[in-house]
This record gives sequence, C-alpha cells and structure tokens, in this order.
Amino acid sequence: MDQIILHSDCNCFYASVEMLHHPELADKPLAVGGDEKERHGIVLTANYPAKRRGVKTGMAL
Repeated sequence: MDQIILHSDCNCFYASVEMLHHPELADKPLAVGGDEKERHGIVLTANYPAKRRGVKTGMAL
C-alpha cells in the first residue's frame, strides 16, 4: 500500500471552532491567543471581521 500524506489548512480554524461553541460571536471581531493566566501572548488566529479591522496572526496581545 502506498503512503498518502494529506495536508489540510483551515482558515481561521481556532476562531471557527470557538464560533461553533458560541454562535453569538460569529459577526463580531474575534481573536484567539495568549495565556489567560499570564495575560500575554500572540494572536493565534482571527476571524474575518477581526482581520478586516487589521488584526493579524502573530500580533502581540
């Protein structure tokens, strides 16, 4: 059997998962990232409303 490697890239993945759990956030700017206890970190992902407002992956929180 031949080995098959599949790479899948889901846009805004972590934000999309969060919006599945909290549909009321779907049309609001949303960014996922940081360490809640340390209160610092970077943006891991942002949804499209947040991206339209200039939020980018890797931005400092």
